[in-house]
Amino acid sequence: EATVSFFVYHFLFVHYVFFLDGPIFSFQLQNHIKILHNAALCALQAKKYVYSYECMAKCIQTSPSLFARKPKCWLHMAEGCIGLHLQKKHTTDDLGRDDLVGSGSLLAINDIMYESRKQSEELPLLLSGVLGSEEDISQLLRAPLQRALFCLNNALNLCTPGTEKDNIGTNMHDHEEAIRILVAYVRLELGDPVVALTMAKSVLSRNVDSPTSISIKRKALARLYACEALCCIGNAPAALQIILKSDMESVSDSEQRHPPADPIEKLVDDMSWKMDKGEARALVNVAFSATFAANDELGKAENHAKVALAVNLKSVNARNALLFCLLRRGDTAGALNILRMSR
Repeated sequence: EATVSFFVYHFLFVHYVFFLDGPIFSFQLQNHIKILHNAALCALQAKKYVYSYECMAKCIQTSPSLFARKPKCWLHMAEGCIGLHLQKKHTTDDLGRDDLVGSGSLLAINDIMYESRKQSEELPLLLSGVLGSEEDISQLLRAPLQRALFCLNNALNLCTPGTEKDNIGTNMHDHEEAIRILVAYVRLELGDPVVALTMAKSVLSRNVDSPTSISIKRKALARLYACEALCCIGNAPAALQIILKSDMESVSDSEQRHPPADPIEKLVDDMSWKMDKGEARALVNVAFSATFAANDELGKAENHAKVALAVNLKSVNARNALLFCLLRRGDTAGALNILRMSR
């Protein structure tokens, strides 16, 4: 990260030194768009999300015929917005990489934990029409998810059915899948589980002959997001079906013929691409705990919460899931003990 940060600041510092006649972006931008684009990607990897957004916004604003027509540019801007949102929430979600496939975990246990998803962003906010302007950056700092949704919608609109590949040969369907999974996440964060469910199901319904590791992980995330959305709208039995893969419409033919013996291990394997397996196991067990709790199966919910906490003692979601189960069955002493241990 330090190396990446060095290059980001190197780009910006060089531009500032050689163009001292105004603000950092007041130089002849047209001749330096590619450098700005690279700076945006470096800043994204270094988790300098506002810098990344500003650089990419200037690329798009200045180059409407090239960069503004690339769905991946809008996708990277959205990633910067989401990364800023997660920083504001003080989470440890690992964002800001080119292989970003979605973020967060299943936080909802029916209505109680669902409240933690709802944000205080002002809705609706009339977004600035000049990307990268002072007004735009000010709005980004106040309501990053709204700008993320704007960027994701633009990116999705650019993934036209007749366009198979962009100019670097990347499959447009892969861009669309990445965009839809992020829309699902943002919609959940903004308290809109209906649209989140639609987006998650669209990712699950896409079948390819030889899916990549990143596509497999996106589908695992989509399954968790769909499960959470169903819990939020009160359809807990359907959520249980999705997470157990009983809903065969969202499972490939080969999986129907050879169903996995353990859906937890299957999800853990799918989630653990470029992710610590222990972290993936904790996340998946929290998801199962939440889903069983929503179905009033507190015994199973508590067992999964205990597994999640044993795997990752620092997991706030695992601790909250276990507290929920203990309090639901009236074990206040056990709940107090968990709280003392977490100090």
